[in-house]
Parts: sequence; C-alpha cells; structure tokens
Amino acid sequence: MKCIKFSHDYEKLPVNWEGTEAVLLSVSPTLDMAQFQRRFPQLIERDTKFRGEEGRYSFSFKEGILLIFFHLNSGTFFSTIRSYTDAKYDYYQDCLDEIFLLERTQGNGNIWRKARKKPVIVEFREVSGEEEDIKTLEGFLTAKRGKHYVIKGMKGELYPIEKRIFEQTYDVVSDQEAQTKEA
Repeated sequence: MKCIKFSHDYEKLPVNWEGTEAVLLSVSPTLDMAQFQRRFPQLIERDTKFRGEEGRYSFSFKEGILLIFFHLNSGTFFSTIRSYTDAKYDYYQDCLDEIFLLERTQGNGNIWRKARKKPVIVEFREVSGEEEDIKTLEGFLTAKRGKHYVIKGMKGELYPIEKRIFEQTYDVVSDQEAQTKEA
C-alpha cells in the first residue's frame, strides 16, 4: 500500500486521520499558485493548507499539484497541494484510484526543536603556519593561525573550526579520558 504524509497543522484532514486510508480520486496540475489562490478564494477559506496560523499560508513553491482524496473511514473528501515536478505528477497520475495510508510527518522544517550534541570525541590541532588550506569534504577551506583549529572528524575528514565556536562546543579531554570514553 502507498502512503502519503501530512502535517496536521497545514492540511484539511478528517478527524482522527492518522493511520487511516483514503483513495486518490483526482490529480490536477496547478502551474501558477498565485493565480490559483486568486481564482478559487472559496477553497482558500475552507482549506487550512492556504490559511496557516496567520490566516494566509505562503507556498514555498510556484507550481503545485492539487490532489483530491476520499477518506474511507469518514466518507469525506479532502484536498492537499504538493509542489510540482514532472516525476511527482506522473507518480500521482499512476496512483489514481489507489488506496493510500495517511501518515504524520516526523517533524516540520519550520518548527524549532531541541537537540543535544552527542558526546563524540574528535581530534584537533593548531593551524600549521600562518594559513593552511584544508581539504574538506566540501572542497578546500583556509584555516588561519590564532583564529582556527583543525578538527579530524569521526571518519578522518578534516575541517577548520573557529576557536570561539570550538570552545563553546567542545571540552578538551586527556588521551586517557578519550580512550576510556571510546571503549
């Protein structure tokens, strides 16, 4: 069974929708979202996807795909708009009349959450010379003496880090303490 993920905060979904099923009935390209919002104000008033918390949802994309579903548990229709790509449009077209499991997204890119940095021990050193070009995974970066340390990551990758950020983020440990924690 296919699944489609929603954030309850932004979608017009039936009550107790999570983990239930719906049939995809319609797939329509909406190639100009601003024009679509002006043309169908009644949908904007009804659908929380458009309203958001401020009374007006701001799409982060200019082209969309309007999907219409029939919720099997409640017998109601609901819609959602997804960003448009040719591949995504073709996928949904191929899924017409199929049943989807409705799932909640794990987190939302717009909501700040809390995290604690894992207690990982890394190696670091002073910069060699006045400046040193460090080959990182992203390309070459310049480290400056007195301003940066060079860190060796868990996979042997190197990267410069400003001393003030290093001092806020890391506590220097002895070799003995590092061996004890790595064991």
